[in-house]
Amino acid sequence: MASIRKNANGTYSATIYVGRDINGKILRKYITRDSWKECKDAARELEQEIANKSLNNLSMMKMSDYMDK
Repeated sequence: MASIRKNANGTYSATIYVGRDINGKILRKYITRDSWKECKDAARELEQEIANKSLNNLSMMKMSDYMDK
């Protein structure tokens, strides 16, 4: 479940729990949108990708790890 909050500049940010890495550290993704509805829709879409296990975590992956895969 995403946690959505309103920022001081009027935008909305969602924090989505992705899981844990191999060291036990909590992994989160952050989404920022202009309206609450846009933020909620984007968060639901990301949560669906996580549930379907179709989320690729390339933004947090080192190039050497990517090449190994």
